[in-house]
Amino acid sequence: MRYTVGVDVGGTNLRIGLVDGEGRLSDFRKESVARLGTEDPAGVLAAFISEYIEEKGVSGEVAAVAVGFPAAVDKARETVLSAPKLCGFDGVRVADALKEKLSLPVFIERDVNLLLTAELYLSGEESKDTVAVYVGTGVGNAMMLSGKLRIGENGVAGELGHLPFGDETHPCGCGNEGCCERLVGGDYLAHLAKKCYPDTPIARLFLEHGEDESLCRYIDRLARVIASEINIIDPALLILGGGVVEMEGFPREGLVEAIRRYVRKPLPCDKLDIRFSKGDAAIGVFGAGLYAWEKVGRALQPAERRSTGKLLSPSLMCAKLWEMQETLTAFKKNGVEYLHIDVMDGEFVPNMQFGTDTIRQLREMSDIPLDIHLMITRPEEKLAWFDIHEGEFVSVHYESTAHVEKCLAAIRAAGGKAMLALNPATPISVLEDVLDDLDGVLLMSVNPGFAGQKIIPAVIKKVARLRRYLDENGYTHIPIEVDGNVSFENARLLSDAGASIFVGGTSSVFKKGLSLDEAIARLRESVE
Repeated sequence: MRYTVGVDVGGTNLRIGLVDGEGRLSDFRKESVARLGTEDPAGVLAAFISEYIEEKGVSGEVAAVAVGFPAAVDKARETVLSAPKLCGFDGVRVADALKEKLSLPVFIERDVNLLLTAELYLSGEESKDTVAVYVGTGVGNAMMLSGKLRIGENGVAGELGHLPFGDETHPCGCGNEGCCERLVGGDYLAHLAKKCYPDTPIARLFLEHGEDESLCRYIDRLARVIASEINIIDPALLILGGGVVEMEGFPREGLVEAIRRYVRKPLPCDKLDIRFSKGDAAIGVFGAGLYAWEKVGRALQPAERRSTGKLLSPSLMCAKLWEMQETLTAFKKNGVEYLHIDVMDGEFVPNMQFGTDTIRQLREMSDIPLDIHLMITRPEEKLAWFDIHEGEFVSVHYESTAHVEKCLAAIRAAGGKAMLALNPATPISVLEDVLDDLDGVLLMSVNPGFAGQKIIPAVIKKVARLRRYLDENGYTHIPIEVDGNVSFENARLLSDAGASIFVGGTSSVFKKGLSLDEAIARLRESVE
């Protein structure tokens, strides 16, 4: 069994656990965050994760690690920019430090983004525009828009807690004055309890004094802050959570009523769905584990929605460029596993398609992993141009280079999944000496270069021969991808022969007369 390790670093607690390849939380532990200390917290965190992996007996079975921080994180998701509730992390390239010590892929993210990832995964509503507000020590905020976490131009979107509030001048840990979380976060409640209710444990504050004017004003302020974001974003769903909201006696109905009072009428108020978080202490760890699986190219689905292992990789060269965002949103909604990107140089094939800047923009538009098909000469000289991301499939053609092994090694070194593509007439015997270097094989079922061609029938038998060859030699884990005239009818034949990744183009996913929803559903039915 393969696992990811999810870590949730909070202001008070340090949580860690395992998420298996079936999307289940298989272990969970909570400790005091104080164990990280202040001298070298990143180093201590690495040791903590390493010890946990060793203790659980899963060394060699961990695919990746993801860590959530209550902090602003840079756009590249490598550096913790500012963590007011933690000591020693500001400006630290945590991802690199952990990768070096753990020798594993490591990803970092804002903790609230991981909470929201888990919430929507469990509800099956990843495609719904959602705003989440978690009121704890401060105010955490996350947004899922068009099926993608909103991180902003600099990676620091969702800092609702640092919205300036009225004429207030309270100093905030971010360096500014008057940030709203100073008046609506848990720290303010602790101050209020000490000042006005010294004999009441803070856990019973709402239970014993919820009707008092000071606490009613607190709820009203919180509602105004949340409603401000709703009026700007216009989401379908609002999720409310965090330690304050989960306090005994907290007036949930009163908060919802106040939010609706300040949200614009009739819309978005009338159609806004407001729910409360599941409040599970392990949900941040679970979200981190899911995020790690997604980053290594295996976006999981809940069991009732999980496919049979047949994956779709629609060819974006067949999409209408002016409708690309709508297309990507539809793919996300329908659980498409990969985006097939054809790169052509006009030399290896008589066509040109998709450059490096387009690939960069596609990564910004969608978090669906890319499946990059390089139809270019001398790929070993050009791989660095493509900024290969962790978990992305990258295919080079056997016919395009004299340095096949060098190309495959470079792809893996960059964190990608190395695939070798074979033209229809290239025999499968060329794979013999590089099987250990492969994460997949792409078989062309047409001659590469243009969409709209008819399948070469002999390739169906070639798929069957390759599947049998791989299985008999102990490479059952290597998938076969097929590209070229993968129509609904041909997809069924190719699937039966042993293919598991299907590049859909004009004869299936983008078939005239069908919506994307209809075409994807029909292609899945064909291959499963």
